[in-house]
Amino acid sequence: MCFLPREDSEGKQIMSSEHQNGRSHWLGAAAFQRHSQDREKVDLVSELMTNVLNPVSVWAGTMQDPAELRIPSGRRQIVADAIRSWGFSAHDFNQDELVYAAFLMFDHVLKIQDLEKWRLKSHDLKVFLMTTRAAYNDSVIYHNFRHAIDVLQATFYFLLQIEALPPFPETDKFSSNGGRSCYSTPLLKAADALTLLVAAIGHDVGHPGVNNKFLIKVHSPLAQVYSNRSVLESFHSAAFSQILRLTWKSFYDDTEMLALMTSSILATDMAVHGEYIHILNDLQRRFTGADLDAYDKRSICGLLIKCADISNVARAWNIAFQWTELLQNEFLEQGRLEEAAGIETALPGGPPNIHDERSLAKGQIFFIEMFADPLFRGVSEILPSLMECYNILDDIITIWKSKLDSGLEVPRSRNSSREGSTLSNRSSYQRLEGGKGTPKKSRSTTLLPPSPNYDGDIDKCDMMSGDQPHSKRIKKRSSRLRLPSIFKKR
Repeated sequence: MCFLPREDSEGKQIMSSEHQNGRSHWLGAAAFQRHSQDREKVDLVSELMTNVLNPVSVWAGTMQDPAELRIPSGRRQIVADAIRSWGFSAHDFNQDELVYAAFLMFDHVLKIQDLEKWRLKSHDLKVFLMTTRAAYNDSVIYHNFRHAIDVLQATFYFLLQIEALPPFPETDKFSSNGGRSCYSTPLLKAADALTLLVAAIGHDVGHPGVNNKFLIKVHSPLAQVYSNRSVLESFHSAAFSQILRLTWKSFYDDTEMLALMTSSILATDMAVHGEYIHILNDLQRRFTGADLDAYDKRSICGLLIKCADISNVARAWNIAFQWTELLQNEFLEQGRLEEAAGIETALPGGPPNIHDERSLAKGQIFFIEMFADPLFRGVSEILPSLMECYNILDDIITIWKSKLDSGLEVPRSRNSSREGSTLSNRSSYQRLEGGKGTPKKSRSTTLLPPSPNYDGDIDKCDMMSGDQPHSKRIKKRSSRLRLPSIFKKR
């Protein structure tokens, strides 16, 4: 069964006949309807999926010319200043400004002469970014284009800090030394850095707002295609590769870069988090900063994008909390869909009670101690320039614990709407909470348990064994990273 677009004799993108005549449904409508008549929601998700599979036609019919991004002149510098700071808040910017932020990051990287083979003209780069934006679902509360740009900026910041990219904005000293002609480090080459940024912006393309376990429970054809393993991550990679095929052919044709992009996207599945913690422990024992072999390079890229994917827990408090609210609301929507379908919840601990402040605090503390802390701590030990982010993470968990211990109400962000707020873009060095404590962090694509009573039975939290904080010994999966089926040799 094919879930990717094919082309007719004229090269026009069309859907498979099964999709066209409605005999098949990506969500598994037949199985789903055995539990519920809530057809409207099923059709909505199906329509969103169709948009992903036809991104160019969707963009062409709904968006302005990419050359006409509506960015007031006064806002352009604000966007440029924000993307180089760990105080970046994606909620401060509208959709066009987020595209412009991505444009600045990619444009900066593609000026490196080492990357001339993959360079895009300004208009073509915007087409790629607008097409990618169109493939994200606006109706999804958390896993949308705003989250993708948040992860992209975190990745960009990490690469700047470890000097895998030239300084941004480019310094006079760097320009005079001819740094643009050849830029690489023993850690990652310029092509590796570009690949990681490409993976970051496309890592959640087409996310339907439900988790892997939900897709498995409703017997989604998508889950069957990928044998119930890394279902969404495999789909994101496969669908995004088709966007690259249509809008960035030189990247798509490079099998090495495409393979690295794929492994990086698959690394964002929290079901393989434990495997990456073991990889991280191994790197800590033998990492010297010398030239990396292919396996180590892939591991470093996977670890960096994993940090970026959950990075909102390591940003300023008000930014972190706003992301937390959005994720809880997305979980709540999944819970309502499950209730309408009459199926057992696929959420850890069940749908969240968004009015239960103590449960929220406990869930955040559990997530940080179980997942984020070991990851950020280990990565900052082998890459000390990222220690600042780990320190902010430590401050965030301190705030959550203080709220829990004091019994005080958890402060709400000013605006938790899907479109974002006008929160001030605080620097990561700025003290928060009236001068008490340090910059705070925020979180991204990982699953936040709404209850600390975690039993290990969750697709995105098949976690680490060993002596990590609050960890439980859980059956370990194979450490072999999996490629989507479209990349497997036949």
